[in-house]
Amino acid sequence: MLDKIALLTALDPPRAVALLVEQREEVPVDRVVEQLSAAAAAAGTGGRGAREVLHMYLHHLFEVDAYAGEDHHGAQVALYAEFAPDSLMSFLHASQGQG
Repeated sequence: MLDKIALLTALDPPRAVALLVEQREEVPVDRVVEQLSAAAAAAGTGGRGAREVLHMYLHHLFEVDAYAGEDHHGAQVALYAEFAPDSLMSFLHASQGQG
């Protein structure tokens, strides 16, 4: 499954994201981010779907475990700006309290 993350998320993004967050010990966060980022890059301008799934994944992960994806908070800011700008300030305030 570790090399099929982008395919899994393409089939049913909300369920796949929930599963990946739930199984974050078995499916490392860095691996998920790497594969979704690669899928978005490979798709070029059509990679919006993979980027949106990456946003969904990191958002859900942050809600469940704010520290699990902290290495990706920089990318997450850009994803919030692109897909959920109304939530960006809330994310910034919440993530500031971690450090």
